[in-house]
Amino acid sequence: MRSIIAAERLFRLASCSSCFGSAAFRRTSSRTFSTTKFLTAGADDGTTKPGSKGYEPPVELSPMERIIKFVKTDTKGMWDTLRMHKTDLGHLEDRIFPNFCDILIIGGGIMGSAVAYYMKERVPESFTIVVVEKDPSYAHAASTNSMGTIRVQFSDELNVKAALFGAEFLRTMTEKLKMTLQISKEPNDILFNPQGFLFLGTQADVAQMEVNHETQMKAGAKVALLTPDLLRDRYPWMNFEDIALASYGLENEGWYDTWKLLYALKEKNMSWGIYYVHGEVVDFKFDNSYGDHYVASVGGQRFERLKDVIVVTPDRGTQVIQFAYSIIAAGHESGNVAKLTGLGAEKGLRILPLPIEKRKRYMYAFHCPDGPRLSFPILVDPNGLFVRRHDLEGTFMCSWTPKTNEQEPDPSDPFGNEAFFRDVLWPKLAFRVPAFEKLQLLGAWATFYDYNYFDQAGVVGQHPYYHNLLFATGFSGYGIQMAPAVGKAIQDLILEKDFVHLNMDKWKFDRFVDFVPAKESVLV
Repeated sequence: MRSIIAAERLFRLASCSSCFGSAAFRRTSSRTFSTTKFLTAGADDGTTKPGSKGYEPPVELSPMERIIKFVKTDTKGMWDTLRMHKTDLGHLEDRIFPNFCDILIIGGGIMGSAVAYYMKERVPESFTIVVVEKDPSYAHAASTNSMGTIRVQFSDELNVKAALFGAEFLRTMTEKLKMTLQISKEPNDILFNPQGFLFLGTQADVAQMEVNHETQMKAGAKVALLTPDLLRDRYPWMNFEDIALASYGLENEGWYDTWKLLYALKEKNMSWGIYYVHGEVVDFKFDNSYGDHYVASVGGQRFERLKDVIVVTPDRGTQVIQFAYSIIAAGHESGNVAKLTGLGAEKGLRILPLPIEKRKRYMYAFHCPDGPRLSFPILVDPNGLFVRRHDLEGTFMCSWTPKTNEQEPDPSDPFGNEAFFRDVLWPKLAFRVPAFEKLQLLGAWATFYDYNYFDQAGVVGQHPYYHNLLFATGFSGYGIQMAPAVGKAIQDLILEKDFVHLNMDKWKFDRFVDFVPAKESVLV
């Protein structure tokens, strides 16, 4: 079976060597596509998929109509240049729809926007890039509703190195994301708060924590192991009666405003001409122009290459976008998007699905006037609690990581759960920090993330069958901090045909075929 799969991969590689040809020749007409407003209200009611009520087939323009639209767009672009008109987020919102692009990114959160940024970083005038985002309000996206933290304490060395890359990006983002148009404009301050993670462990956790610490130090992180006596001296207001060892990050850890980071990335991208489309990808089209070429599988099957996506938009109806490369960075929707390509339903290398499902996390904010302030770490408790300070006025944020699948909350419910906080989390909080006996719940909400049920690690790189389909997803709750490193890795794969800056081979889709997990055990 594996020899057949290997032959199949070689055929894919040979057949896809000219994948840019389908879209690159249109660059002269598509390079003028620019920005569109991305903070547009709109909800997905599930009625716009093909075959359902409200679905309209794409409108095909005649050659003359297409030429007229191109001329109008190019004329407007030249006039804007002559006037030295300042390009901002809303200036070019009425440009024609980008029906052709070199690179299509599905998902416009921090991960998708970071990938778009790095594809333009080396040569801003190169590719035409389109980012499709289903929910530009990011109502339940992890990008804007999570704890917004960065840490280097992982069990896998690759995760540690990727987190260090992300920390360096945050440290230098003012220069990286600066706008240099007619005037210089620096990105908004993301309000980074340096604060170490404090992972607490019982006696049963000690051996694994020591192994993790060795891995982290080897990868270049600075992490200290603390005994119960040291913990009591440093945090006298915390209960350590069940704790045998703790791990504390000395640098490159903390939290920040993820909204501001997302906005800065999108603003920079749109200044480069990256087009953000408010819409939902509902189907893919395939290129079957390879004649009677069949690939080895059960019964054999004709070779196909991904060519177009069908996108349903709230203001432009149903559109078709042709691409050379497509990148799935759709967070918890990534598994569903991958199904549209036939993954999990076809034979051969397409028989395996993208193993990502939607998981839900309850998020809470509470106030405790007598609680610890500046000395409070980002706390990860062995009972599943995840708590951080929000300000210096006694406001905290917390979440909880279930230990079993049976404890997972229903992902179909988009709301928070105040009763769960009162009945389950509050006693745990008060046990660890007695001052939390007197707290007031300020709010509850929910966020969703892309859980990789195969090994809880990210999926990065090309699919072994579709060599013009790449993934940047599946980090099981810690993807935001990995976004810069993943964006750089995708840049390497498309421009250099291999990982250059950070080897992410172990995160490729191939590991599902070979059944070689890239396990990450430190999840919060």
